[in-house]
Amino acid sequence: MSITLQPGEFSLSQLRAIYESQPVLTLSEACLPLIQQSHEVIDSIIENKRTVYGVNTGFGLLARTSIPEEELARLQRNLLLSHATGTGQLLDDASVALIMALKAGSLARGFSGVRKVVIDTLLAMYNAKVYPCIPEKGSVGASGDLSPLAHMSCALIGVGEVRYQGKIMSAEEGLAIAGLKPLVLGPKEGLALINGTQVSTALALRGLFCAERLFSAAVVAGGGGQPWARTAQPARDAGMRLAQLRRTLFGDALNTALSLLVLAAAVLALPPLLDWAVLKARFAPDVAACEALDHAGACWGVVAEKARFILLGRYPADEAWRPVLAAGLIAGSWLAAACGGLRGRALLLALLLPPLLAPPLLAGGFAGLTSVPTELWGGLPLTLLLTGAGMAGALPIGIAVAYGRRSNLPLLRGLLTAYVELARGIPLVAALFIAAFLLPLFFPQGVAVDMLWRVLMAIVLFAAAYLSEIVRGGLQAFPAGQLDAALALGFSPWQTQRWIVLPQVLRNVSPSLANSAIALFKDTSLVTIVSLYELTGALGLALSGDAQWRSFYLEAWIFIAAIYWLGCTLLARISRRFGEA
Repeated sequence: MSITLQPGEFSLSQLRAIYESQPVLTLSEACLPLIQQSHEVIDSIIENKRTVYGVNTGFGLLARTSIPEEELARLQRNLLLSHATGTGQLLDDASVALIMALKAGSLARGFSGVRKVVIDTLLAMYNAKVYPCIPEKGSVGASGDLSPLAHMSCALIGVGEVRYQGKIMSAEEGLAIAGLKPLVLGPKEGLALINGTQVSTALALRGLFCAERLFSAAVVAGGGGQPWARTAQPARDAGMRLAQLRRTLFGDALNTALSLLVLAAAVLALPPLLDWAVLKARFAPDVAACEALDHAGACWGVVAEKARFILLGRYPADEAWRPVLAAGLIAGSWLAAACGGLRGRALLLALLLPPLLAPPLLAGGFAGLTSVPTELWGGLPLTLLLTGAGMAGALPIGIAVAYGRRSNLPLLRGLLTAYVELARGIPLVAALFIAAFLLPLFFPQGVAVDMLWRVLMAIVLFAAAYLSEIVRGGLQAFPAGQLDAALALGFSPWQTQRWIVLPQVLRNVSPSLANSAIALFKDTSLVTIVSLYELTGALGLALSGDAQWRSFYLEAWIFIAAIYWLGCTLLARISRRFGEA
């Protein structure tokens, strides 16, 4: 790879390549007229015996001192020697190469009055990988990087030391390796070499390139579940799966003993269970047939008889399609999120929209739908609504509280800490009682909030306190290096949190979030104590009012348990999808 220096056209990609791999640099033909013209201006000044600062005068306080023409070469040499006063560790070869390239590119623009031979010498040393020894300390950046550039320039005249292939040697030896001889500087050439900010620029670019690599590494390290970070898993044939199963179940003495114990228990328990649940069971809603079994077989007829009441509660029978549709929307979204290919915003919308659409559908009162009060809502739709809406409301609040508890504002942090500790210090039953019976006492006269929405508010705030601690734990475990990398790349604090921190935190804590969602799904059964008859409450109403079927509660509860198991399985699967998203 090679790079041709064009007048004033260094790109960031070229500079990155110079720092990382030191490609060959050549001078564009377009630079030659500009270099020659600027040098002719210097020659004209000398020939016409004009006095120009930096050309034939002293420097600084000696600006009014004229220098004879025969002393001009010595003036430029002494200028370099007097400023080569750096100290500290030597800059690395990659940084020095970048400094040399930047200086050559600056001189090649044709504004400095130097001869082409000066640029050629600098490029020849760069291409031969002979790097001047430049101490890292010494520049104050006032008139440019005078001291470090003086160390670089001294090597051109055969003074000081250079490094070649890791070995430090004299500048004269380094010039010989590059096929060069020490350069004799002409008027203004020493000043042109040390004036400029090429060292500061090179070090800033070094920091940028390091930050880019750090950020890329952080993204890859933190995004193990992202598509770009995953590698294809080799397909496993049946033999491989069988071998893995054998190692898992019978890999050592303990696993073998446990596997045999479980197998023995299954052999003993499954036949009578299968006999009770299937072979001797009655599936038709026939009370007499079920009673004749005397519990020797299951009576699944109770499920068939009471299915509508168990699943839909007291919702009007002629409007049953509405709770069925509402439950289908929420359950379908869970199924799509758990098993479908939804990712990112599509996954979030699938989980958030159905709980928002279900209440209007259940309530009615628009588009010709009969109005149904919330006290008639129940069964599976109410369970799914409380879970879905509860998590949808609790998660953003929990995230906000987690960030608030990390705030530098003591009052905000104290209030949020008090909220979290209070919510975690009381059982959910107490929170439901407060929402149902105590909260209305604080409402202004004439203001009433429906029982269901008060209970839902309590569930949201209760769950948000637990979710906030889960998210806060994820934030505390987040690597600080990724924050530094993001800021170095120019990300705003909001962009850093939106695109880097929060996605990784939520992915890392997704198992704990799933635990909270599963716990909330099961804890919705507690709303029965405030006369909201969700799935278990609807079951209690269905059996308590019918003496004929009351004795077959076991089969009904097994049916309910299966629904809860399926819901918990879907929620656990959704958490795994979040971990992969």
